[in-house]
Amino acid sequence: MNAVTKPNTDTYAAEIPNASWQNVLIGLAAVAVISFIINLLFAGLAASSFNQAIDQLNNSGQTQQAQALESMRGLVSGGGATGAFSALIGTFITFFIGAGALYLSARILGGQGGDFMVHSYLLSLTYTPIKIIGALLGLVPFVGACISFLLVLYMLYSQGLSMAVSQRMERSRAIMAAFLPMVVFILLLCVALFACAGIIAGLANSSGG
Repeated sequence: MNAVTKPNTDTYAAEIPNASWQNVLIGLAAVAVISFIINLLFAGLAASSFNQAIDQLNNSGQTQQAQALESMRGLVSGGGATGAFSALIGTFITFFIGAGALYLSARILGGQGGDFMVHSYLLSLTYTPIKIIGALLGLVPFVGACISFLLVLYMLYSQGLSMAVSQRMERSRAIMAAFLPMVVFILLLCVALFACAGIIAGLANSSGG
């Protein structure tokens, strides 16, 4: 709670004695289980909504539209169930990939900390509660997604403060290191989109000619 509500370097420094892989994994397991339950709940709610719409269409004689909704119901329900089971493993994978990216980013910008366990534990202090809150907000269309995005930005800021401690960096430099992977990802995504747009335009011109 202190890491989320009182993000500062003193908070993270006080947590170093509690650092352990066990505590990291317990936090990640909490995120995985809650994400699993929420995904299953979403799949169930979606299937229920589709069932009601299909029944109404069948009762009104619109059988073709009902059949189309039945196909969509299978995709949505299957996607929700798949997402639920993926959350159990994906939570651990994405966290450690992110922790590794932040560790590398900190090193590039002058980080000196060599204990990856402490680095991961301090990151997990904000990752765990914010991811749980984000998963719950995911049940609210659009507004939940917007708030979740703001929470991610807040999480990166807090994790920057944690790296100022774990990597023995200046605060501003550590925060920069926390946002660097996201900035690089966005830039690469923009380049990829522009490249795809250029290829499509080239193909369109050649076929038109």
